[in-house]
Amino acid sequence: MKIKVSTIVITSIVVTSAVAGGLALGIVLGKALSPKTPVAPAGKIDTGIEDDYAALMEKYENDKNVESYRPYELANISWLKFGQLEHTHTVSLGTVTASVATQKIFAHDVRDGDRFFTESLSAGMKKVGVRFYQENGVVKSYTASKVKDNGTASYSEDDSIARNLESHEEVWGKTLDRPVIYNISSKTVLSETLTEVDGKYVVNLELDPVTSVSRYIRQMVNISSLDRYPDFKYVKLQFTMDKDLNIEELKTDEHYVVYVIGTNDSKGTLTQKFYRESSETIPSLEESYHY
Repeated sequence: MKIKVSTIVITSIVVTSAVAGGLALGIVLGKALSPKTPVAPAGKIDTGIEDDYAALMEKYENDKNVESYRPYELANISWLKFGQLEHTHTVSLGTVTASVATQKIFAHDVRDGDRFFTESLSAGMKKVGVRFYQENGVVKSYTASKVKDNGTASYSEDDSIARNLESHEEVWGKTLDRPVIYNISSKTVLSETLTEVDGKYVVNLELDPVTSVSRYIRQMVNISSLDRYPDFKYVKLQFTMDKDLNIEELKTDEHYVVYVIGTNDSKGTLTQKFYRESSETIPSLEESYHY
């Protein structure tokens, strides 16, 4: 029996990853199978569900007593402090398992003064990736090719898009100088705990699966050309920081649904390591990072 090419296309599942910025991860199923309900992230980011970060850091400058803060506030202080440093890098490794495939996730971020870099790659059934370079108020993005299972890829200067910071944030959910894409605030935290483990502070958070990902879903829609947003079932984050609230590690655990010929579950975990006073430099477009 002959099978039409169109049937093969329709019944094939295209898996792509959404990890841009290094702090988010997810598997979504490709546009060809998504319900035709056009949805596009529109307009400026709604910061109304976020806390006043400037006020929080001003308070912390005058009061460094950990007991003065809720656990989620300590988590925010840790990544906000990291975002103030001028020479940093992060490395992220993870996996995402959908009903049809498992993807390996790689991400790398570098800050060198006022220059920023992010690479996000996914290898598995579908191999995809992207790089961002941010400097002088402009973000240039490049789509990866020849993505390999070890987290290396190729990029071309001919395949680039340049956006100002506002436009990039509207499309991708955040600019590169913001370390965390999730909304962590009094309006999004469902549960929170603070413990001490081996001389470190560990904050565990469960976030509202709708409001906490309002930035993140822009990224997911954009990287996979989706027609409909995924529905999150849960978002769980674990921050590990030293006694001075310097972030050292962020673990992400997510579960969400995409709608392709019914419902399709995806679960992902990601571990991101944070390095202060880094000597790493931003790689050129031709250089690969060895994860």
